[in-house]
Amino acid sequence: MQASRYCPIVLVVTLAACDRGRKVEPATRTSETTKSTPVEPAPKVKPRIDKPTPWSEQVDRSTWPAEVTRRVDELRRLTARPEVAGRVVRLAKQGPGARQALWSLTSDPSLPEPQRAVSGIVYAQFYRFDLPSLKALVQSPNPFVARSAAQQLGHHGGEEARRFLLSTADSASSPGFARHLRKAARHARARALPKRANKLLHRLLNEQGKATKKQVAAMFSVDYIEQGQGEEDLLQLIESPCSDSDSRMFGSFALCRGSKDNLDRLKKYAGRSNDKLLRYAALKELAEHAAGKAFLQQLLAAPGEPMRDRIKKMLGK
Repeated sequence: MQASRYCPIVLVVTLAACDRGRKVEPATRTSETTKSTPVEPAPKVKPRIDKPTPWSEQVDRSTWPAEVTRRVDELRRLTARPEVAGRVVRLAKQGPGARQALWSLTSDPSLPEPQRAVSGIVYAQFYRFDLPSLKALVQSPNPFVARSAAQQLGHHGGEEARRFLLSTADSASSPGFARHLRKAARHARARALPKRANKLLHRLLNEQGKATKKQVAAMFSVDYIEQGQGEEDLLQLIESPCSDSDSRMFGSFALCRGSKDNLDRLKKYAGRSNDKLLRYAALKELAEHAAGKAFLQQLLAAPGEPMRDRIKKMLGK
């Protein structure tokens, strides 16, 4: 699944079972009056701390929104394989509140593979703009999460991501996973966005609250879209299966507002009939230009225009 289109995160340290007693030979009796040889107590063994797992999401069902809980329970009961992908995506569309839930599904060995696989693939896409997290997820023992994170690293791009993919491939124990990593490195973008830009996009995708998302989207629009950067990345966020309605809405308006003087780009967005939010935002910006109004008139003349009433309102009709 393509990710073209923050819940506390902890590293889990597992403790091995310890205090194993040393085997002691039973005492021998030399005579009836001879007491048993005292048994030397077993030495105390310090707990052995295993190497931490590369990634684990803390799961607390009591913090999940009711809709997320309902959808997770449905997925756990689901037996029809063709329905799994669509239901996982609808769960992810609940936004940051669904991230823990996706981890709980992909890390549950009792579930069928389709639920675990699709959930892991989508889960990694929440970290599309967070390079350190993606690098940790690539090393996850969960193969679905690791493969998806490798693909997201390629989309992230940049020399750091490319080198990490290649070095991880060299040490990978699975030949298939090594090939997957090298393929992601070959197709990685040459340049990544500035770190601040990726941080803003990560916040827009993972933080909750309309006011926060609106502010972050506006900052990204002014600092990057208006400067000719970040169009592809913001489009990927808008189309991501992890974007909730607020992320898509404010992302769409930020993208079109930052492109307000680029009529060709706005017309391209206005032609995306499958993305109503992005199309509406583009039409609103086009209505502010004379040439844009002429384009809206052409849309009105087309039969079956789904936004006919909205376009008329924009044109003052």
